[in-house]
Amino acid sequence: MDIDEDLDRARRAAKNDPQNPQLLVNLGQFLARAGDLTAAEDLFRRAIVLDPDRVAFHVTLSHLLARAGRIAEALTEVSHALDLNPDNIGNMCHLANLLTKSGEIQAAEQVYQRALQLEPSARVHVARSHFFIGQGRIDEAIEASERAIELDFQNAAFRAHYRRLLARKGLSSEPDPTLEQTAAPSPVGQTCDHQLEEPTQQCDQEPAPTASEVPQPQLLSGTGVGSAVDGVTSGPSTISPPHEIASDRKSLTGSLLNRLLRRQRRAALRP
Repeated sequence: MDIDEDLDRARRAAKNDPQNPQLLVNLGQFLARAGDLTAAEDLFRRAIVLDPDRVAFHVTLSHLLARAGRIAEALTEVSHALDLNPDNIGNMCHLANLLTKSGEIQAAEQVYQRALQLEPSARVHVARSHFFIGQGRIDEAIEASERAIELDFQNAAFRAHYRRLLARKGLSSEPDPTLEQTAAPSPVGQTCDHQLEEPTQQCDQEPAPTASEVPQPQLLSGTGVGSAVDGVTSGPSTISPPHEIASDRKSLTGSLLNRLLRRQRRAALRP
């Protein structure tokens, strides 16, 4: 089934039930994929009028606005989402990313710290690592990446990110052709703009009525907090085969352990 057929079906469903906000968002997502951001924005705003308390709708609109370069408006929408659900980790990281784009670096770092307090997980450490890369704070990026792979060594993307950081610091012989890409801005549809890969789902989207025949595109913002933080995924798709994990464990363990030991020694020497 191609995108044109999906779009036509979404149009028909929204026309048949114009008061169903989820169907409006579904259609808007297909239009955004096709590059019609103006029409998509109109549908997202109509959906919000119909269901103003739906967190995912505000976040989806926020990502669309960010894609259009309207960062202040994107900040307004993600702030609405966080008013409705203050402890949503993915949306906090999206807020931090938008603050970074606005030049509010200290505020962004405070949001990342808050997210880490709420969820000291690998995915949040990696999100912070990408933030540090963007600020040129590579040592802190490495330390955050170390924390991530300590918590989730099986995640291939996390290990690759750590290896690239080591290469950048001259601590590994591996070339570093892609490090800058990891810190580059990303298109809307990926919940933060420092990613390792396409996210699955990210904001807390509660069930909504949909027509069974209508294709369900992924929300632009992603949904489902357990699977991604601003594009940093930790789901099954990033888990390596056992032989690859064993090989990486052997190659990375020495570097990681040596750095951890040095970190412990530095901490012991502090007054």
